[in-house]
Amino acid sequence: MNKQVITETVSSIFHHWNVPAIKLHVLLNAFVFFSSYVLGFVMGSIEQFAAVTIVVIVDAIFGIAAAVKQDRFETRRGLKIVLYLFGYNILLAALLAVEHGFTGAFWLSETIMIPILVFVIISILKNMSIIGLITNGTLKKILAKIDSYKDVN
Repeated sequence: MNKQVITETVSSIFHHWNVPAIKLHVLLNAFVFFSSYVLGFVMGSIEQFAAVTIVVIVDAIFGIAAAVKQDRFETRRGLKIVLYLFGYNILLAALLAVEHGFTGAFWLSETIMIPILVFVIISILKNMSIIGLITNGTLKKILAKIDSYKDVN
């Protein structure tokens, strides 16, 4: 087949389409493919994404309540929840993608995300103490137990 035959065949198939329409269809199909891949990827690890999302939202709720109680609420700081929410979930997605692509990295998401979530949970406990939901003595006992586990070999 020569070049003219191929050109005529392709143009006869797409005779009513113009180049921008073809580009739009290609981009739309690529977007749908990528979106379905990401959705399948996320749904396969929904528990991890839900855990990160819930911990960050609970921290934001108690952090805002503590700031309001102390008359130190700032809208700009309160909106950081959005950055943390997307940032931690994007970090988790990247870690899970590496784990999915490299079987030897099965430990990666837990190794990085667990310490982050522990610090956020400690922040939740501190804010709960500030607003009076748990007593300062109870918080100190919890933190002492956390510290005691750090010294265990």
